[in-house]
Amino acid sequence: MPKPTSRRSARVSGEYEARYNQLRSSAETLPKIDMEFTQLNRDYEMQKRQYDALVMKRETANHDREARRRGVAEFRIIDLPRVTPNPVAPNRLLLLGGSSRCLSRRARA
Repeated sequence: MPKPTSRRSARVSGEYEARYNQLRSSAETLPKIDMEFTQLNRDYEMQKRQYDALVMKRETANHDREARRRGVAEFRIIDLPRVTPNPVAPNRLLLLGGSSRCLSRRARA
């Protein structure tokens, strides 16, 4: 007859081995699940962007339709605004010359 401690140690060893195998299989499946989750998030973001673009198009079309129905003038942007890379300032010499002429004319009158 085997000793009670050897039965207990065999049972505990079997439990540990089962837990080890379970954790090992979880460790193998977690990266796969993470990859699927990442792919689903990418797909969702792409679908959301497309949906938002379509909603914006629909709203623009509704707005245009409503404006035409009311007879409001139609505006379209032909050229997008451009920003010059250099700062813009008035020509001060030209301004000073013009303002001095105005002052001299008023002084004469």
